[in-house]
Amino acid sequence: MPAFPPPPVPKMLEEFLADYPEVIAEIGESLKRYAEKPSILMPFDGAIWTIQAALEGMALDARDAAKLAKEQGDDSAAESALAKELRLLHAGIGLVGRLGGLREHIAEVWGVTP
Repeated sequence: MPAFPPPPVPKMLEEFLADYPEVIAEIGESLKRYAEKPSILMPFDGAIWTIQAALEGMALDARDAAKLAKEQGDDSAAESALAKELRLLHAGIGLVGRLGGLREHIAEVWGVTP
């Protein structure tokens, strides 16, 4: 399957993660990489897995940042990183409900039935 225009980050997911523009940008980059070599058999599922992997990776990074900040005695930074981790995990859990437009993009722009 050739490279396709990457799907946009779903609007509802963007709204849910509005406090973390760097997360939205990373999800966008992940979708861009996915669109270069999408799943032939399950293009929509592959896009979902791409978003989930990005969220999980960034949640782990936030957990590490919280641990490091706590060790350094920076309680404010630790709390902020922990809040980010929880938001990312919550986004992953409720991901299916925040995918409006993704299936349509794949069907219309890529010309494949998700």
